[in-house]
Amino acid sequence: NTQIYVLDDCLNPLPIGVTGKLYVSGAGVGRGYLNKPELTAEKFISNPFIEGERMYDTGDLGRWLSDGNIEFMGRKDHQVKIRGFRIELGEIENAILQYSEDLKQVVVEVKENNQEKVLITYFTASESIDKSALRSFLQEKLPEYMIPSFYVALEKLPLAPNGKIDRRALPSITGDDIIRKEYVASTNLTEEKLATIWQEILGVEKVGITDDFFELGGNSLKIVKLYELIKKNISQDINVTHLFSLRTIRLQAQHIDQYSPEYTKEEEIIEIDF
Repeated sequence: NTQIYVLDDCLNPLPIGVTGKLYVSGAGVGRGYLNKPELTAEKFISNPFIEGERMYDTGDLGRWLSDGNIEFMGRKDHQVKIRGFRIELGEIENAILQYSEDLKQVVVEVKENNQEKVLITYFTASESIDKSALRSFLQEKLPEYMIPSFYVALEKLPLAPNGKIDRRALPSITGDDIIRKEYVASTNLTEEKLATIWQEILGVEKVGITDDFFELGGNSLKIVKLYELIKKNISQDINVTHLFSLRTIRLQAQHIDQYSPEYTKEEEIIEIDF
């Protein structure tokens, strides 16, 4: 006497393998929340599939498996606030799951890194996932402030006694969780100076000249700080808007050396004042 549905935002049933919101209907559904009529009206809605019945919006995400079971995928209504933006973590998790069928479970969590809140993606997958390609995919789906900075592949996600994902047991991030390319060392003075600045701002050791600023955990606020330190220590001939497209040390150095050639003539690396 109980029905469980996996539905999209328009309450349409979703096929096997596609993640949606879980709804429950039938004899086990209660009357509502005590003394909370607005919340009751929001969460207990008419069942579009059975006339006269109601169904409960669980706020959970899940998907049907081919064997008839439902796999729990996380919470839909888990909200956080980062850099002034209110973010629905479930929306990010949904977008990530659209990237590949090889992704089995995804959790996006907020943790402290270098004294600031960052978004971290934890996932399990049946095959290796290209983290850089995943981030590029998300850039087409989500605004910049919703793009996770770190991507952590796990064999399995930690579970609480009730069978749900235990977010508090998710591991801390390491240098391996940063999206970075094969290390390419600096080749001139300008690149050396930029690498020092990047390492200070991003809290990352051994930055290569082909690494992407945003893939290393950069964001719009850090771009502004980068701009200020470049102007203070290297060159006045750069605009903050340039840095959004000049995303590697190599490209930034080429721009600076082109418009400020005097900075390539110094023989020693000066100490940068942060």
